[in-house]
Amino acid sequence: MPTDADLDMLTSEYFNLEHPGDPTGSDFTLGLVARHIYQQWPYMRLSLRTWARGAEIFAGTPFSKDFKPEVMHPGWDHDLFGVSVATYISIGFMLASAAEIGSPLPFVWPPEIQSYLELLGGQQAFDSTVAKHFLITIDEFKAQRKAAVLQLPGTPAQRYKHEPFAFNPLMARPIIADAAPDRWLAPCVPAIELKISATSLVYSGLQRWEEAFSHDVGNLFENYVGRNLQLINSATVLPEIVYREQKSDRKSVDWFVVTSKAVILVECKSAIPAQPIREGTPASVAAHVGRLEKAIKQVNKSDALIGASHPAFASIPEHLPRLALVATLGEFDLANSPEVRTHLPTADLPTAVVNIEVIEDLATLSEDALNELALTAIAQADSNNVIDGRALFNGLVNGPTTNPILTRGFDKLPVIAKLAEYRASLS
Repeated sequence: MPTDADLDMLTSEYFNLEHPGDPTGSDFTLGLVARHIYQQWPYMRLSLRTWARGAEIFAGTPFSKDFKPEVMHPGWDHDLFGVSVATYISIGFMLASAAEIGSPLPFVWPPEIQSYLELLGGQQAFDSTVAKHFLITIDEFKAQRKAAVLQLPGTPAQRYKHEPFAFNPLMARPIIADAAPDRWLAPCVPAIELKISATSLVYSGLQRWEEAFSHDVGNLFENYVGRNLQLINSATVLPEIVYREQKSDRKSVDWFVVTSKAVILVECKSAIPAQPIREGTPASVAAHVGRLEKAIKQVNKSDALIGASHPAFASIPEHLPRLALVATLGEFDLANSPEVRTHLPTADLPTAVVNIEVIEDLATLSEDALNELALTAIAQADSNNVIDGRALFNGLVNGPTTNPILTRGFDKLPVIAKLAEYRASLS
């Protein structure tokens, strides 16, 4: 068991790590900040919505009627996880809950909770899912860590300096199977929760099906954003507009939210931060551009067509002030910073890159609150039309969660539904 002195030493060692890169270089500060953000902020965001979102995107949201999925056909989740998405998330929930209260892993299923095990597919399905997706051996950890470091650019000395910030295999499989006889060890319990987040589900699918999976997720994410926006009773929510240009059909941004005081253009990006972004390497800026450049261009194009009174956009009031939100599935926490936005196309209207959490909470606002948010965001935009809005949007996200989609998604998880049944029987 680590002593207080051990923890003090580890903390001191961490804060005295030598960071890679040239301290006088223009990208050093960006890399330094990015590493701290992506090491810490994911854990700070964990909440019930972490589990609910994955269930609602992948099990509660339908594809568009005219969309033909490439790999996410019926049963894709059983093919990937061995169980349904909802069951997979519930298994992770059980593991995290047990580890959180100090229950030994693997845990025994006494007769009084056997019904929960059956909900999770039975002993064989539970064990195989845990073994395949949550467990890692010490040898596997070492091999994967070494491989990750060897993939880093630069000389061996440069790679060694970057090693503390390289990919941690425990993020993919957060429970060590052989750290102690007949016991599993979860060094970081919140990592189990992250494992069943929506972004982690995407990583699992990409590892299996690569680009084809991302195409399917893109359609689901666009529709999930739409489901949330359609909760706004005080606004008119319109889907993408198809228009003709150069004898071809083109598409606008994915959604328009028309309030009594403003128009919000919403472009959806199911992208998640690439490895250079998470690790703060010199390729971080280029990775941001690759993920977000098209979205800014799409926003500009739709804004120009509205301003030009294009007949296809007649349903969008031209006289109202406009802003744009690029809604992402993954967290691009530095996307609105000058170090990144100066490398992206300049937005022609006030624009912010926001995480899906902002959309989920924005959808619960009253008419007055939504109008105030929109007009305040427009007023906060800088000379390059960048809405930083950290205080504005963080205050929104940190408010009470009243989104019925998320509430329903959490309540429908097999284990949660069973617990609700049990509590109801006691009353």
